[in-house]
Amino acid sequence: MWVTELMNNQSSLSVVIPIYLRNQEDFNFLKRTLDSVAAQSFPPSEVILSNDSASNFDLQLKNLANLYQTLNIFIVKNLAKQGISTNTNNGISIAKSKYVQVLHQDDWLCDVDFYRDLEKKSFVTEDRYIFLPWRRLDVSYHPNFDLTSLLGNNRMGGPSGLIFPSESLVFFDERLSMLCDVDFVFQLYKKFGRPKVFERVVLEYGVSDGQAQNHISQEQFIEELNVIFLKHRPNRWKILVIAWLKYKPDDTYAMVKNLERLENSFLLGLFIKVVVVYSRVLSRFRRILT
Repeated sequence: MWVTELMNNQSSLSVVIPIYLRNQEDFNFLKRTLDSVAAQSFPPSEVILSNDSASNFDLQLKNLANLYQTLNIFIVKNLAKQGISTNTNNGISIAKSKYVQVLHQDDWLCDVDFYRDLEKKSFVTEDRYIFLPWRRLDVSYHPNFDLTSLLGNNRMGGPSGLIFPSESLVFFDERLSMLCDVDFVFQLYKKFGRPKVFERVVLEYGVSDGQAQNHISQEQFIEELNVIFLKHRPNRWKILVIAWLKYKPDDTYAMVKNLERLENSFLLGLFIKVVVVYSRVLSRFRRILT
C-alpha cells in the first residue's frame, strides 16, 4: 500500500548536480550519475544541472536532458565561470522541493531504492539533515562529524553524501573550494544540531583527476582554514582535545599541525607544540614496534 501512496505523490527531493565539463570523460561521468538517478524506484521531483562548463558542451547537455525526460531536468547556464561554491548555490537557490541533494557529477547512487526509502523513513519524520554512508574503491565508510572536521579531518564524506532542507537557507561559502563542504556542514550543525545518518550504503564516490583536492596548494588550504576559523570562531581548545584523545597519533599530528599554522594565543600555541611533539614521537614509536 505504501508503495502505491508514494507513486501517487511527488517526491520531496530536488537533486542539484553542479557540472564542470572539460572533456568527454567528464561527460561520461555525468551520464553515469544521471543513469543512477534514473534507475531509482522513486525518482526525485527535479534534477537541476548547474552548468559551469564551456559553451561547447551546451548542445550535448541539451541532448542529454532529452534523453532523461522522466527526470524533469532543468539546466542553469552560468554566463561566466563561477567556481564550485557559486555554481552549486545557483542550483540550490532555484530548487523547489522540501529537501535537496547536491550530487557531484563523478559520484553516483548504488542503491535503486534509496530515494524511495528516504521519502518513506527520513522525510516523513522530518529529519533536519542526513548523512549518507558511502563506498569508494570497494571500501565502505560510515560518516562521522566532530569539530576536527574544521581542520580538514573530513570523515563525513563530500557534498553528495548530504541531504538537507531547502528552507534552511544555508549556502556554500563562495570564498571556499576545498573546504566548502566542511563549512556547509558546520553551518547546518550550528542551526540544527547533530545530523541523522542513513541506515545503509547508498552512494559511490568517484575518483578522478578533476577533483578539487587534487588541485589545491597548501597555501590555499591554510587560507581557507583561516576563513573558516574567523567566520565561526570555534573553541580551539575543544578541537585540540578531541584531536588528541579521539584519533590515532598520525591523524592527530596532521590535524594539530594545521591548527598550529593559524594565529593562536601564547598558551594555546604552547600546548599545540606539546601535542605536535607528543603525537609525532608516539607515531614513530608505534612504527618501530610494528
